[in-house]
Amino acid sequence: MEIKSEVRGSYSGQLDQTLYLEQSRKTIAAVDFSEFDGEVHVQMIRVVPEYRRQGLGKRLLQELQRRYPDVEIDLGSLTQDGAALIASIKFHHVTDPHLAKLFALQKRVATKLANLETLPDDKKMQVGEVWNRLYDLEHRLEEQLRWKKPTKKLINLSD
Repeated sequence: MEIKSEVRGSYSGQLDQTLYLEQSRKTIAAVDFSEFDGEVHVQMIRVVPEYRRQGLGKRLLQELQRRYPDVEIDLGSLTQDGAALIASIKFHHVTDPHLAKLFALQKRVATKLANLETLPDDKKMQVGEVWNRLYDLEHRLEEQLRWKKPTKKLINLSD
């Protein structure tokens, strides 16, 4: 069995691809996925019925992770069979130390702002400049961290 790949199409920066396993020139398992803006989304996993429960879907997902080693792959919504496949896969978590620090800073800034809210009005006027800087920092961090997570869940490449 050999893993092959093909590009099915591209549109506005999205690349639609398929990884598939062939045996005797017949496709026996395939994973359709899209890549856009550095993200990978699985669209469909197909395995010919007589080849199911032999680890072929898992093998293809591991190959997909191998091709995108630092990307958390979005496995999409799952059918009952898809959920069983995902349950058979081992994952590991990788923390990005830079993002973890930024998330911790965001939390500290939010806490400081919440504490400032509790001050009496006359004290709030005295800390106005600090308040404004913290608010600006909070806004910049929210923009920078939107849609990001400090930890990625990656598919183990060996079992």
